[in-house]
Amino acid sequence: MHPRLVISNFQLFSMMLLFLFGSATIVSIGQEARQSAWIAVLVGMLMYLPFFALFTLLYKRHPEETFPTILKIAFGKLVGKIICMLYVLYFIYIGARVLRDFCELLLLTSMKDTPLVIVGGVMTLVIAYACFLEVEPIARASVLLLVVFVGFIVLGFFLLFFFDVMNPDRMHPILAEGIGSIFRAVFPLILTFPFGEMVVFLMFNQFIKGEKSLRKMGTRAVVIGGVMLSMLSLISLTTLGEHLVGSSTIPLLVTVQQVNIGDIIQRMDMLAISVLIIGGFAKVTIFAYAAILGIKDIYQTGSHKLSLLLVTVSILTTTIFMSDNAVKHLEIGLKIVPVWIHIPMQFVIPIVALVMIQLKSRKKSRST
Repeated sequence: MHPRLVISNFQLFSMMLLFLFGSATIVSIGQEARQSAWIAVLVGMLMYLPFFALFTLLYKRHPEETFPTILKIAFGKLVGKIICMLYVLYFIYIGARVLRDFCELLLLTSMKDTPLVIVGGVMTLVIAYACFLEVEPIARASVLLLVVFVGFIVLGFFLLFFFDVMNPDRMHPILAEGIGSIFRAVFPLILTFPFGEMVVFLMFNQFIKGEKSLRKMGTRAVVIGGVMLSMLSLISLTTLGEHLVGSSTIPLLVTVQQVNIGDIIQRMDMLAISVLIIGGFAKVTIFAYAAILGIKDIYQTGSHKLSLLLVTVSILTTTIFMSDNAVKHLEIGLKIVPVWIHIPMQFVIPIVALVMIQLKSRKKSRST
């Protein structure tokens, strides 16, 4: 049966939008398109919209079921459980990758001599506490955190714009690498990160009003998130120029460092780091909670604490041991993961599941 509805549409929208910002604000996406990176983000957004609408149709015939149950209906009980376990591992692994992104951010900027295990451990404790409180407090907190996040972005834009830090000439030449560079940037990277990762919200249908709410709020979040990420890319480009954006580890942070008003308002990078951590915390928490939901459904257990312990320890352990250094971590995340992990989990399995459900429904109708 459908659990008690605990997430309003606006709370779901806030979770989705904060999730999309997540690590996309610290990783420079679309650099294959150079000066046209901001266009590539918009193209990736438009390409993902029909896929997200398609995936929500998984619940059209089974609105009361959870995503793991949908997988069992589509693939059979045994295969469905195995695929559900793959999703649990996927959420844990990607959550660990995002956590590692923000650990590297802190180690690079403000905590250089701190061991990785300490930084990751402290962040994991906060994430574990949020998951312990369960989905309703996470959803309520997302609204407040989104206001802080967007408020900082708007403030930063006005400071850069009104004090002549931005130069529109740095946008040119647009499409210097040709239109092919746009699609090389979009596929597979932008399509799968951050937009394709929205597949995690298929796990949250049980807490909302159904697939129509999921589709409507998801569409709004993807459109608004895509436009804002494109604007952030454009702001970094017009502030730093294409060469500096391409060579910077965290372009948005370098962009914020350009704010210096009369030697009074400066050093905003520490505030920027704090706000960026908000997005990372929200994203890892959502991945972790989705993994907890998957484990509870697979093993039909009501033990939230045991699932929580298993997931958070797995995320922290994976975070620490996944890569030897930040360069290797980014290389794997931007070149290997999108093709070999994201595409099967974000697109192939949901599409096959939808086809299987449609075929079984038709077969059932004919036999009836």
